[in-house]
Amino acid sequence: MLPVPFVADSAADRDVLMSQRVVAETLRVARGADLNIASLGELGPQSLVRLQDMLSAQDIRSVQAAGGIADMLGHLFDRKGGVIEHELNQRTAALDIADVRHVPLVLLCAGLEKLAAADAVLRSGLVNGLVIDGDTALRLQALEPPAQAGSATRRAPRR
Repeated sequence: MLPVPFVADSAADRDVLMSQRVVAETLRVARGADLNIASLGELGPQSLVRLQDMLSAQDIRSVQAAGGIADMLGHLFDRKGGVIEHELNQRTAALDIADVRHVPLVLLCAGLEKLAAADAVLRSGLVNGLVIDGDTALRLQALEPPAQAGSATRRAPRR
């Protein structure tokens, strides 16, 4: 967790926040991690980032118009698991995707409202493990598996 706002007011503000000694040290430690654990966010009007006013209603509409459906580690994902290009990327305080690609990542997900977001992020190929509630897991398993090579795969639940 970075000790700064999730989204800065401007790209210049983000640069100032990211240059702070405590933030730089936190990022250095994060880049050296052996395991990443990330929570999943969906990008709708009732999402946590909206309800806690981290993103405005206009931000959410703009991200959705650009194809955004999920956020993880401060990055916005489309339905196919791709990271979308959006001006919010210039204002979000987060590790670069390149910093997490080489380290195992466990995704935390709970709630049926996150079903589409979970499916999208699993398609990114970044996720190596999943901690999820049973109802969402069953619904996720019923979806069509990712078609792209190298993407995350789903396994049948243990009985």
